[in-house]
Amino acid sequence: MAALQAQELRESLDERKREAEERRRAQASRVFIHEERLDADPRVSQAERAVRRGQLQPVVVAYVMNTSQQPVYNVLISWHLGTDPKGQYPLMPLMPGAEDKDTRPVPPDAKPEMFGAVAFFRDASGVTWRTRPDGQLDEIPVGQEPPRTW
Repeated sequence: MAALQAQELRESLDERKREAEERRRAQASRVFIHEERLDADPRVSQAERAVRRGQLQPVVVAYVMNTSQQPVYNVLISWHLGTDPKGQYPLMPLMPGAEDKDTRPVPPDAKPEMFGAVAFFRDASGVTWRTRPDGQLDEIPVGQEPPRTW
């Protein structure tokens, strides 16, 4: 009987821990980044392209969206080529339902599929997170926030 009660208590505690973790990640899991890969920068006019003799440079557009019910702060798009950091772009705080973006050219001689972005942000509880285009969400430990981490 005591063994059964101990097992039920462990299961109850495990369930509470899972629920607490879900609550902790609730806002962060509603912030997304996705990429759009284009053959040319849509901000460059056809006239400008003609001056450049039609040379197109592929670009990546990184969009960050906050679908949560609270703002997120210290939003930063961090660009990379493979695992090599290639610059950062800070955004204004994102209000609920807001989206912002940054566009970067693919570095010369780089494979376009190797160039991309991740987003860092701080949730309303003060926790810093990294979200990736594949949906992976990572909590960033205190003291390892950007630019100390990629």
